[in-house]
Order: sequence, then C-alpha cells, then structure tokens
Amino acid sequence: ILKMDALFYLFTLPAYMKSAIKTAWVFYSTAIVMLILLLFILPGEVILNNTPLCESISRYNIECFACGLTRGFVYVSQFEFYEASEINRGSIYVFVIFVLNTLLFIKYLINLKRSEKIIFLKRKQKWAKAV
Repeated sequence: ILKMDALFYLFTLPAYMKSAIKTAWVFYSTAIVMLILLLFILPGEVILNNTPLCESISRYNIECFACGLTRGFVYVSQFEFYEASEINRGSIYVFVIFVLNTLLFIKYLINLKRSEKIIFLKRKQKWAKAV
C-alpha cells in the first residue's frame, strides 16, 4: 500500500516539481553515461590508481556498503563478473541499473530530438503559410 501511495504522489506532483525531478535525472544520467564511457575507454589501473580511498576505511577502518564498487565496476567493464561479485555483490546490480538508465536516457534524448524537429517543422510550415 505504501508503494502505491508513493507512486500516486509522484503522479500528482505540481509541474514545477516534475520539471525539477526531470532536470536532476538528466544531470545524473549525463554523469552516469560519462562514467560508463570512461570505464570502457580508460584502463582499469588508471581508474583504480586515481580513485580516493573510502572515507569509512580511512577514518574508521570499516568497510561500507559501497566499498569495492569502483573495483567491481572495473571488473564488470572487463567482463569479469565473478571477480566483481567477489569484491562487492552489489556492483553488478548497480552497473546493470546504470546501463538501463543510460538506455532510457538515450531514448529520452532521441524522443526530445524528434519532438524538436516536429516543432521546428510546424513552425516552418506556419511561417511559410504566413508569407
């Protein structure tokens, strides 16, 4: 019941809130796309050598739930799924969610481009009729 209430609330948000959520999603999706591209472009050693140590480990010497995600992502990008799951079990799931989000983001961009073309063509037709 709680999930249905949350979904209902999401659909009844004011337009400015929906716009803010969409803007945040576009921003974070762009960052995720860049992250995925870097994982496949840069060698794993470069990524791992330039990633800072986790705050939880450096301060308290305790691993957090996200410890090993970077190494897991590097292993997933090299198609070494067993090693990724050994480092952090969630790394494969988070990577899959990132890839699915990227596919949705690409679809959103394609639809946005199409709608802009349609709007441009309609404006062009109106302008041609006016002249």
